[in-house]
Amino acid sequence: MSKITREDALKVHKYWLDRVASDEGPSDRSASTGNRNMGNLRSLYGDYFRHLGFPEQKNPFADLSFSDKSKRSRPPTRVAKAT
Repeated sequence: MSKITREDALKVHKYWLDRVASDEGPSDRSASTGNRNMGNLRSLYGDYFRHLGFPEQKNPFADLSFSDKSKRSRPPTRVAKAT
């Protein structure tokens, strides 16, 4: 884990960018999926170093995300009243 660099993180980001914002036709994944995967990597990296006692370790996955311009609004959830 300590050998993972920002350059490595940018390669993973580019991989997901090509899937969520394809230049060649429609995207096969949403920005939300890419953000979830980048967030998982960010969390895994941070949790690993916190576990080792190095919470200040700079996270190479920090601030890498995707803009989701097609956000869908969800209607409010209706809660049934108890009788």
